[in-house]
Amino acid sequence: MYNGGIFFTRAGHTTDLKSKTKRRLLSLGIQAINLPLVAIVPDLDALLSNSNRKALIQADWIIVFSSNAAQILFSQFIPNSHCKIATIGESTARVVRQFHIPVTLVAPPPNSSESLTSALVATIGISQLAQSTIIIATGHEGLTTASDFFQSLDIFPITIELYRRVPQEASDELRSKVSAMVSSLQPKAISFVSVTSARQCSIQFPNLTFLPAICVSSRIGEQALAFGWKKILLTDGVSDDAIIDTFLSLKQ
Repeated sequence: MYNGGIFFTRAGHTTDLKSKTKRRLLSLGIQAINLPLVAIVPDLDALLSNSNRKALIQADWIIVFSSNAAQILFSQFIPNSHCKIATIGESTARVVRQFHIPVTLVAPPPNSSESLTSALVATIGISQLAQSTIIIATGHEGLTTASDFFQSLDIFPITIELYRRVPQEASDELRSKVSAMVSSLQPKAISFVSVTSARQCSIQFPNLTFLPAICVSSRIGEQALAFGWKKILLTDGVSDDAIIDTFLSLKQ
């Protein structure tokens, strides 16, 4: 059994771990400690604007970059039958399928913009891709990164910012709980799935910078170092399993 715990910094509405994740953590003897430091705020004005609605209706491909984007988009819009869906990661694909929408392409590991772009090019070719109407559906933090990979191939997708990550102040109760957990559970790592969560953690809980930071991208890792973390571990994906696998690589 692996003694110790890991802090999961998550958006406020996704703090509950999946049942599968809970079972795996329990079987390994790992204590999961939820530390919500950001809130996901949908931008429905952007989604419902006439220009974006028209683009979505005409889209040949909709590329969904996160589970949050999938949930927000497809709760408000059902694509036409000719439109194909591509996702970053299987977890995002699962959310899309919950709306009974088929997913044509899932980015292979490391579940990045670059891997998805490469997979699209391999599947339909650059020339056909360049003639397609492509929508990128993501949050504010992912817009620039997503567009850059396509524009390097002279492909210019339409980007729709579906949500923002907004800092969430920890309550006094949560601060006391974190202090108690650090003393009693001796957590061995903290995970970050966004730059916002890493920044907020450094501001609200600077005493946690002694923990190794498990980050789902090199960009988040670089920012975590800038915010004061001394040790960074990068995952092979964005899923809970990828975070746990990286956690297990730490010396007990």
